Amino acid sequence: MSGSNKFSYEYWSKQSTDDIVKSLRPGSKEALRVKPDGRIFNGNTRIKVLEDRGFNINRLPREIIL
Repeated sequence: MSGSNKFSYEYWSKQSTDDIVKSLRPGSKEALRVKPDGRIFNGNTRIKVLEDRGFNINRLPREIIL
């Protein structure tokens, strides 16, 4: 990891799991947005932090973008 991705990861890794999950909720400014095939367009770093914590990301609601 390098550049701004590293700083973003460091920031989100200091946040609580609950706060990260809330930030990804559909309708929020920075919601988890994915293509129908599952590619993530918004929320990649937060998803990585949750995965590293053992959180089941497959249960998170998402906004589908076409």
